[in-house]
Amino acid sequence: MREYMDIGRVKALPIIEPIHICKDRNILKEYLENKEQEVMEIM
Repeated sequence: MREYMDIGRVKALPIIEPIHICKDRNILKEYLENKEQEVMEIM
């Protein structure tokens, strides 16, 4: 994950990818579709 570090802030790619995988596998899909931005902000 260090390759995504940029001045102490983590870029979005490592956060977005698992969200998309969960949605594709129908894991919390409805929740993530409604709250994706909130989940990204928390992570």
